[in-house]
Amino acid sequence: MMTKTLADFLLARIAEDKADAIELLRQHERWEREQDQNGADGSQGSIVVSLLAGGPSDPARILAEVESKRKVLHLVWALLQMRVETAVADQLLRLLALPYVEHPDYREEWRP
Repeated sequence: MMTKTLADFLLARIAEDKADAIELLRQHERWEREQDQNGADGSQGSIVVSLLAGGPSDPARILAEVESKRKVLHLVWALLQMRVETAVADQLLRLLALPYVEHPDYREEWRP
């Protein structure tokens, strides 16, 4: 059975993803304010927003993904605690961790 350690690892990565998305939003808001103060026409801002919207760097999508991952993680952890479908729950945690294999805290024993 998977230890709480992997769940803790995932919660930390999810929190980092959320912080990154919030920082992207702040940077964009700062950039928009600067453009407004400088009297820019905003055409470059529109291009940046359209490139981000719906894409892998879209802060709104990242925040939605963060919330979804957090809910899945808590559900899987609850299943593990109840010892219900532990093999499936264990694999789900391992799969959720796959995007973070390059992180220095990732452990090879977590690989599915």
